[in-house]
Amino acid sequence: MEPFLAESDKMRFALLIDAENARPALIDSVIDEVGKYGHIIIRRIYGDFTMPNMNPWKKVVTDLAIQPILQLHNVSGKNSSDFAMTIDAMDILYSKEIDAFCLVSSDSDFTRLVTRIRENGKFVMGVGKKGTSPSLVNACNVFVFTEILEKAEKVTSTKVKSPKKESLRSEELIMILDRAYEMCEQDDGTARLTCIGISIRKINPGFDARAYGYAKLKGLFEALDENFKLEQINTEDKVPVYFVRRIKHDQSSPGTEN
Repeated sequence: MEPFLAESDKMRFALLIDAENARPALIDSVIDEVGKYGHIIIRRIYGDFTMPNMNPWKKVVTDLAIQPILQLHNVSGKNSSDFAMTIDAMDILYSKEIDAFCLVSSDSDFTRLVTRIRENGKFVMGVGKKGTSPSLVNACNVFVFTEILEKAEKVTSTKVKSPKKESLRSEELIMILDRAYEMCEQDDGTARLTCIGISIRKINPGFDARAYGYAKLKGLFEALDENFKLEQINTEDKVPVYFVRRIKHDQSSPGTEN
């Protein structure tokens, strides 16, 4: 789900990648995702690059100008990258002019780190697979699932496939959208789409319109025309601003006499 940020509002990011819990083929898409929110100032990846299974990272690290931080496996079964990433993140937090972090890992051990970063007023984007612990997902401001990035890479045209109706009728989906709408509802009964997007992330950091087959939140609301009406207003600069109005269904029984 895309944020709506002016260039001056974009954040300065530190991108930290846990190589043992990430896929080389998706890092380009991760960088694009971060680009919706800000600019990457620091790019680092952590892992034991002496291991044969780490060879696919070599081209990615070179092509995308990511600084590799070598962490040898000293203890069997332990991911030494966790400790190095945590130490570096804390160092960056207190000594660098960074507004936000993007942590690429599905390891729930980073939950406390994310909480600590947010306690210091910084924005955190997490990137990981669907099986990531809810504790890590909910600790982040935004969490992007790699399965969604994989689907986006497979789309060859701008037209997105229509999702199954069952997914759009999901009670959980409507409940989230209703709650976000109520958090943003104005006196005239409308809610600004940008506000709804921000509120959705507060309710569920892992929510993404792309999971329902729509590139943007606007498209999702347009599809839910039985529940919501999308209204467009153009500013003086002819920039479209979107508002959502909830449709109230008549609860009266059919055949009721007047």
